[in-house]
Amino acid sequence: MKYRGFVIKPVYHICLNTLKCGTVVDKKPTKKDLSYYEILDPMQDMDRWICEDTKEECKETVDRFLAKAGMRSNAQSEWDKLDG
Repeated sequence: MKYRGFVIKPVYHICLNTLKCGTVVDKKPTKKDLSYYEILDPMQDMDRWICEDTKEECKETVDRFLAKAGMRSNAQSEWDKLDG
């Protein structure tokens, strides 16, 4: 999900099922398998900027950072305003 120029991405535990015959197979991740959310920065080649436990915490962290920097979003035009 995109939020103010950042990307918030869920990160799941390894999702595997063991069948009765002993074979291990992949399974589709569910909410129970969610480990944390990471905030990726497109301005830095999608590097991980920070991690939080919930989407709401991610949004609060982004909002606090942008407020301290005096920016509305993580867009290049906002960074250009800080430089010039």
